[in-house]
Amino acid sequence: MTRKILIVGGVAGGASAAARLRRLDENAQIVLFERDDHISFANCGLPYYIGGSIQDRSRLLVQTPEAMTARYRLDIRVRSEVVAVDAAARNVTVRTRDGRTYEETYDALLLSPGAKPIVPPVPGAGLDAVTTLRNLADTDRIKSLVDRQGTRSALVVGGGFIGVEMAENLREAGLDVTLVQSSGQILAPFDPELASMLQTELERAGVRVLLHETAKAFRELAGGAVETELAGGGFIRSELVVLAVGVEPDTAFLHGSGIPLGERGHILVDESMRAGADGVYAVGDAVLVRELQSGRPSAVPLAGPANKQGRIAADAICGLPSTYKGAQGTSIIKVFGLTGAATGRSEKTLREQGVPYEATYVHPASHAGYYPNAAPMALKLLFAPDGAVLGAQAVGADGVDKRIDSIAAVLRLGGTVHDLAELELAYAPPYSSAKDPVNMAGYTAENILAGRMPVFHAPELAERDESATLLVDVRSVMEHEAGHIPGSLLVPVDELRERLAELDPSREIWVYCQVGMRGYTASRILAQQGYRVRNLSGGFKTYRLFEAAKRMDEKASQARLQAPSAVPIAATSEAPDRPDAAGGAAAASQPQGGSGAAPAAVPARDGSGAIGTAVQEPLGGSRADGRHAVRQDGLPSSDARETASVSSAARAAVETVARPLASFAPAAAAPAAVGDAPARAGLPQPDATLDACGLSCPGPLIEVKRRMDSLEPGQVLRVQATDPGFGEDVGAWARMYGAELLQAGRAEGGRFEALLRKRPAAALAASGAPASTAPAAAPAAPEGSTLVVFSGDLDKAIASFIIANGAASSGKKVTLFFTFWGLNVIRKPERVQADKGLVGKMFGLMMPRGSTRLGMSRMNMGGLGAKMIRGVMKGSGISSLEELIQTALDQGVEIVACSMSMDVMGLKREELIDGVKVGGVGYYLGKADQSGINLFI
Repeated sequence: MTRKILIVGGVAGGASAAARLRRLDENAQIVLFERDDHISFANCGLPYYIGGSIQDRSRLLVQTPEAMTARYRLDIRVRSEVVAVDAAARNVTVRTRDGRTYEETYDALLLSPGAKPIVPPVPGAGLDAVTTLRNLADTDRIKSLVDRQGTRSALVVGGGFIGVEMAENLREAGLDVTLVQSSGQILAPFDPELASMLQTELERAGVRVLLHETAKAFRELAGGAVETELAGGGFIRSELVVLAVGVEPDTAFLHGSGIPLGERGHILVDESMRAGADGVYAVGDAVLVRELQSGRPSAVPLAGPANKQGRIAADAICGLPSTYKGAQGTSIIKVFGLTGAATGRSEKTLREQGVPYEATYVHPASHAGYYPNAAPMALKLLFAPDGAVLGAQAVGADGVDKRIDSIAAVLRLGGTVHDLAELELAYAPPYSSAKDPVNMAGYTAENILAGRMPVFHAPELAERDESATLLVDVRSVMEHEAGHIPGSLLVPVDELRERLAELDPSREIWVYCQVGMRGYTASRILAQQGYRVRNLSGGFKTYRLFEAAKRMDEKASQARLQAPSAVPIAATSEAPDRPDAAGGAAAASQPQGGSGAAPAAVPARDGSGAIGTAVQEPLGGSRADGRHAVRQDGLPSSDARETASVSSAARAAVETVARPLASFAPAAAAPAAVGDAPARAGLPQPDATLDACGLSCPGPLIEVKRRMDSLEPGQVLRVQATDPGFGEDVGAWARMYGAELLQAGRAEGGRFEALLRKRPAAALAASGAPASTAPAAAPAAPEGSTLVVFSGDLDKAIASFIIANGAASSGKKVTLFFTFWGLNVIRKPERVQADKGLVGKMFGLMMPRGSTRLGMSRMNMGGLGAKMIRGVMKGSGISSLEELIQTALDQGVEIVACSMSMDVMGLKREELIDGVKVGGVGYYLGKADQSGINLFI
């Protein structure tokens, strides 16, 4: 007997079910109703057509009614809306676009009505320029508004996936874009610290983000523009408003049908996608399914689950035992140069559900660091006390998708962190590292579970009892100076064993490094010495993520409280023409003005970057109702350029949000993207370029210092580097050196790029910065650094010269004072004839001659350890000890041999390498007196 199967709705769930049904039953009568013109289109691609990434509209059409009818012999009825269902009678009521209605009976009914955008019940929501995005008709409407003459700005209401994608693509289309979000973060599936990275990326690209803000009303202005009144008291003027505050199931036609619905109208289904009526099935965004791990009811409006559910429902209709085991919410989003992805439950969700969990953070590179264009990422793993994987999130420029997909597969199969550690994943330098980021997350989780690495998390710092704990930074001096957690004691990990006496054993030691690796090493040293110790998960980078999220939330809340209603926000749209999409986006976000002081400003929500400021003196006159309007920055008119300059300078006067993996900018300029394109308007063309790609820290800074020393005052250097820390280091280096950082951020391929200007001596003197403006000139008022090197071990010698080179590259005067066994580091490698006594000759025979023969302080293994560490350094692009020594000499580092120690050891001046001075304790004390930092190695 031929069965009659009705399908309500196409696109992902309905269309995939129709195709599967025909493959399983060639004789069934399959009727598909679609109220619009298109049964199968790429709804996830709609924003990218609006933004111009997808040029050809026809590419959005996955299947046409004609093509699907020809291939699958379906009865497809477009422009036909099912307006009622009678489950008891097994029929549906259909209304055609011309108003005709009729009934159709069924043996099986598959519902795929989807979800519709929520339109908030506020005045003016029905205006022509206020729209939502659901289908191709909406897309065409928005596209026509974007391309319309005079459209210069857009407001996006809602910071979920659709809202953020629309904000990005409207910005790519050349519009001045503001996004308002009611909560304290965008993209709710991510935890705040990861979401802050994506918000920073939006702001870097010129999208203004207003948190804790909602639209109160929309009013039509002359020319079709819209004035949006915000609940916080401000006003935004734009030519387009996109509502993206969420979706709700489009199931009103099912009321009274006999099909059970949830509280919000979702169709209730079992694991075979059967609804609560005989012969009725449902799939897609309108259904309520079970969460994979918890079993709780969950709505997951994503294309992937909808396609799978359509296939499973078709199987069930045909008698096959397929089941949908639950949703885990795996998702991904592109935000300009970054990618964010997540799977499973977030930390917020786990807390809300009362589920015990642990968390770990890692900050690996997308592939081997020595291979070009490795890009850093932040990866967060959530797991249960028994090791079960609960969820993961990642943000980065490259490689994020495959890491989250790998973890999603383990989570789907009920795997643990031990499975992550043991996964054998594809490796070659261009694609990954021998220890993949997924493996690294598994390793750190295993260490936490085994008690080998007790951790603390950045939010716990706010509650830390300083009398019972000691916070220790185990990074290098240069890293500490570039930024550290307040109240921390600096004890570099390589000095930790010799400085244990400085640590109070009665207090718990909280250690941290940059990303957690050195902190782990330090915690193992201390634990085996009897100390109670915890390591900061994810290190200083993760701390900065939490600080960024906190500041974003606090500043948005503060702005909302303090913004006076008499100083509204408005994006003026008075210019008759908009630049084309290629130039509009750049012009709208270019930094303006230079380093002049900002005029008086009051907090407001102008959305310019992470902090909102509004100029107290209104620009552009008054509105018709007498209330002043303050323009947003980034407009092309002369008034607007002035506003941009003021806004950038005012914003820079406020404490800036830390921006890992994103852009860094000095007080004089707003953050902006950088790439291979010519410098934007307002930025000078570089006089010199430097390719520091492939060099590891502090190599890029050393090369920057060399090149800057060779430039004339006022000249500009463009630098590219792949070292993950360069983006953070270059800002601190510029401050110490006295250079002006014009622009910094991420370029294509995961590279970091910076534009630096060498300041004239007069400007440096006025600012009080070190006057490192000429190759041979010493800084005007440097803070010197002195290192006493007592050890002749290879690893400690390497550390000494890395620190020395890093300090010297920032303009500091550095003195290395070698004494006793440290003298072996600066001996010549070849045999030198010298007049010595018997004891001196004996010492000469027993001691290693020069840096190439030094052994390791630990794990020397008859010299094999030294060879291994040199091999690792070479493979990682790190300069050898001999190269570091020569670099130090070239940078003007003063290398001094202790005369007393030379006498005791029987060494002569001619046995030391060229460029070494000989001095006594008085010389050292004199240098130490001029130094702010003194290290003993």
